[in-house]
Amino acid sequence: MLNLIVNLWLREGASVEAFEAFEREAQRLIMRHGGSIDRCWRPSQAGPDDPFEVQLVSFPSRAELAAYLADPGVKARAAERERLIARTTVLEVASADYLGT
Repeated sequence: MLNLIVNLWLREGASVEAFEAFEREAQRLIMRHGGSIDRCWRPSQAGPDDPFEVQLVSFPSRAELAAYLADPGVKARAAERERLIARTTVLEVASADYLGT
């Protein structure tokens, strides 16, 4: 399993509703390739440098992630993404189950 922490910064003036609609469609495309946006969080007291949203995204493997990134539907939405999202960072993470949870 490939797990990603995705931090998204909303572009100034972008509509939250438009962003949410965009992400619902992203979820549909991600699921087409066996992945999922598993969780979404928004900082409760965000500072000016904090992301608007933090997501846990998973794919069965790098191959499915690569297929998603190459999907024509993703490429077709690039301009809309650019209009809504100012910045993205992605961090691949692995479980550290030392707490037994």
